[in-house]
Amino acid sequence: MPQNTTVYVKVGEGKDLPAKDITGSSDPFCTVRIDNEEVARTDTVFKSLSPFWGEEFTLHVPTGFQNLSVYVYDEDTFSKDDIIGKVSLNKEDIIAPIRGVEKWFKLTPVDKDSEVQGEVNVELSIDDTKDTILVQVIVKSARDLAAKDTTGTSDPFIQLVCGDNKLATSVVKKTRFPHWNEGFTFELTKPLNPSASVQFICNDWDRMSHNDFLGQFTVLLSSLTPSYIYKEWYRLQPRSYLGDEREHELGSIRLKVRCTEQNVLQSYCYEPMKGLLLDALSHFEDGGKDFFDVLQEVMVIDLTEMATVLVKVYLGCDEITSFLDCLCQEDIKACENPTTLFRGNSLGSKAADQFMKVVSMPYLHQTLGSVVNLIYAENKYCELDPTKIERKERQVLESSEEILLGYLTTILNSVLGSASQCPPVLKDFFRILVQRVRERFPDSMDLPYTAVSSFVILRFFAAALLSPKLFGLRREHPNGQVLRTLTLAAKILQTIGNLVQDVGNSKEAYMAPFRTFVLHHIPKLRNFIDMLVQADSQAQKRTPSDPSRSVFDPKSVLLSGYMSKRSADHVTSVVGPLTFKKRFFRLSHKTLSYANSDYEQVKKDILVSTICAVERVDKNAFQRKNMLQVIQRLSDGELSTTYISTKNVNEQTEWLSAIRKVCVCNRRMLRLHHPGAYRSGKWTCCRCKPKLVPGCSVVRSAVISDWRDPLDSDMELQTIYSQLHVGRDKIRRKYESMFTDGGCRMLRTLLRVIDRLEKEHELHSKE
Repeated sequence: MPQNTTVYVKVGEGKDLPAKDITGSSDPFCTVRIDNEEVARTDTVFKSLSPFWGEEFTLHVPTGFQNLSVYVYDEDTFSKDDIIGKVSLNKEDIIAPIRGVEKWFKLTPVDKDSEVQGEVNVELSIDDTKDTILVQVIVKSARDLAAKDTTGTSDPFIQLVCGDNKLATSVVKKTRFPHWNEGFTFELTKPLNPSASVQFICNDWDRMSHNDFLGQFTVLLSSLTPSYIYKEWYRLQPRSYLGDEREHELGSIRLKVRCTEQNVLQSYCYEPMKGLLLDALSHFEDGGKDFFDVLQEVMVIDLTEMATVLVKVYLGCDEITSFLDCLCQEDIKACENPTTLFRGNSLGSKAADQFMKVVSMPYLHQTLGSVVNLIYAENKYCELDPTKIERKERQVLESSEEILLGYLTTILNSVLGSASQCPPVLKDFFRILVQRVRERFPDSMDLPYTAVSSFVILRFFAAALLSPKLFGLRREHPNGQVLRTLTLAAKILQTIGNLVQDVGNSKEAYMAPFRTFVLHHIPKLRNFIDMLVQADSQAQKRTPSDPSRSVFDPKSVLLSGYMSKRSADHVTSVVGPLTFKKRFFRLSHKTLSYANSDYEQVKKDILVSTICAVERVDKNAFQRKNMLQVIQRLSDGELSTTYISTKNVNEQTEWLSAIRKVCVCNRRMLRLHHPGAYRSGKWTCCRCKPKLVPGCSVVRSAVISDWRDPLDSDMELQTIYSQLHVGRDKIRRKYESMFTDGGCRMLRTLLRVIDRLEKEHELHSKE
């Protein structure tokens, strides 16, 4: 039974951060680490001691993770980034509260004795058959130790302390994966003190300075059974910080963190839950509406997350248009003022928003991707509001109008000419939406258009211009100049989307120069919407399994871009820039391929089904940072490795996460790997000479969730169950107080489904 551990992290804002630059300010950004592996990074907020990031990450992490940390840095262009402080949370701190933790956290200093990582493999046994007690220890090896030297390695040794006795292993030079296989014996007098223990202290040996602390752990001798050999990997622990934190005013950051662990059952176990959700649509007027109201009351996740989960479930059942139709009908019926239709945050509007993000992101990127990239690249200064510029910059007003008209013309031509590229399932929704609005407001000619426009223009295209990183159009937030250009363009696009004739009113008189442009494009927008909602002549011939109506095309490109590659077959003792070849990579659900350029024929395909590990590469392997390796299992069973060099840590994390997700269901995944390279007859990581020796580091699996994720109805249904299981008593009270027969029937069935799934979980946990 696969276990899914999900960590949601929202890095909100900071306050009272210390100034790290000579200007009296800082350029702060945050990184998120799971067990000291960096898995996410915010954008940099320049020249601010009270930055606002507002970035959210949904991380799928290894079940056995221990710690989540958020580090705050000051970015420096010409030197190493300065570390400001950190927030460290143990798994127990965030998994206990069902709603998670949301508060201001005070930053703590990053003390070198607290920055530890890695594990040590030891064998212990105790013999008390004689007059004295003999404790025998074999220190075998260690893995994933912290790098303390500039070479990206360490010179580790371990000191053992048992009572008054102190012994130490030999020093293993230049590695984070040492092998010792050294034995030690401690002789203790009887009776054994209950607090007696063996302490293991791992250090990095330095010839010219004090040794660096790498971590420690303690084994209580009372926990050992005599004459039994214990073979364990022990995680290294930090020392307690002994400094005075009052001396360090490092400021605070606001975080929201939630961790959930779920055992996902086999698909057949969720059929009753799926059937109930479908039944709620079939009988929406007879209890189905009450059913969804109860879901909103009971589920502790916020409305956006709930909408996303339900959208993915109904997409998997091919009932998404029925689901959206039912919810939007309720919004339409409840609307008394047509000007406020779909302007609130109901479950229906949230579901429609998330539906567009799930099914239409490739469409969005195809439509707006190139023009957003152009605005970023040109970085032109645009401003229309005279109150926001100085007198000497008056010429900016005229040039801004010309620049914005150029961008907007490109945007509108691309958007309004894209009806044929719009996903068919999205067109189906808009077609039904127009029909429902016309039934409710038969006298309004504009309302069917504004209803569709409120989603596709205001909440999709215009929203993407305002937040290109949130919609995946760019990896980084825009700078101030680009943001203002995008904001002005989005404002004018919103004006067209609202079908507003009165452009440049007293409130925003500076928009008057665009009145002619707006009036010219409003009829084009109407025509675009007419094309979206026109009857599909082939609709009757298509089936849900028809590729033209599918949500995800297995061959569609999920991620692409230029990176440098190097095959393990060509790894020699020589490391230089010429040994890496620049290639254009494309990732789909089927293949990871590369070519000489984005317009040339594919040079090689790596089948996703053959990938058995995707991991970071140590800096010392090639004297390069931000590298990753893709390990695949060939048809003859041999392993082949492709090394890939990325531009920065953000690109490395994005590719690492994306490739891991597409091969998450692969069988025979590796458990261990080498984070180094095999050069000069040995591995650079563990110094082992046999090339086929098993890996020295544990394979990781942390990934970031985003719109490219494939549908997994079982996981979504498990999420719904876990939420309803917590609120079962509340559902029962609601059931007992309900008056409608249909609502009672559905809640009664829901309670039975929850009980049945609980028994399934209990049964599988015993296996």
